[in-house]
Amino acid sequence: MPSAWALPLPDQRDDWRAAAGMAAQFWERVIEDAHMSAAFHSIARNALAQLTRALPRIG
Repeated sequence: MPSAWALPLPDQRDDWRAAAGMAAQFWERVIEDAHMSAAFHSIARNALAQLTRALPRIG
């Protein structure tokens, strides 16, 4: 899945980190939800992995 986003500018860092925290919670809930399809669980795992890899680069 290609990345379509860019790293935030320094003045956007706090907002990006707050949004990233909410996104991580969302993807974790999707992964844990037995009502979601296996395909969507896969999408959620990939999205969470990308987000997790990006966080250390933001600072």
